[in-house]
Amino acid sequence: MMFDRSIVLHGCRTFCSASLAKSRSNPFAFLAENPVATLDGPTLAVGDIFDMDVPMRWADADPLNHLNNANYFRYMEEGRIRMFFEGGVAQSERINPVVVHCSCDFKKPITYPATIRVSHRVVNIGRSSMEHAVDLSVVRGDQLELCAQGKSVMVLMDFETGESHPWPP
Repeated sequence: MMFDRSIVLHGCRTFCSASLAKSRSNPFAFLAENPVATLDGPTLAVGDIFDMDVPMRWADADPLNHLNNANYFRYMEEGRIRMFFEGGVAQSERINPVVVHCSCDFKKPITYPATIRVSHRVVNIGRSSMEHAVDLSVVRGDQLELCAQGKSVMVLMDFETGESHPWPP
């Protein structure tokens, strides 16, 4: 994977420009190739923002050239996975976050060709959950056109015990 990144977490913006080509068949491939296997490292905090620009693929469009509604969730997922990796969220065979809620409000259609800014903001961290607000915007020069807003809630799970695991401090 090729990235250009400058990362400043805990209340500041994180920028990432990345290609989806390699990870499209398995959204967790990036994490599998770059595992974070400890709970002792840095993690995300409320207020952190992760931005990622993604070129819309022609194959993601419907016959009217609109981004297919299911693909909005794929772009959200790719941003979330990248945010977890960049933010140092614990990843191991035993402990991983799982999606327990994901929603999207469609504001305007996205049409091919487009560069899509996926912006995740950490809204709340509970004992074992993390809530994100997500914006999908089309990049037009130095302007953003908001096209969809979503929400996702993740729970950190211990797959050995089958129970939730406390989010690292």
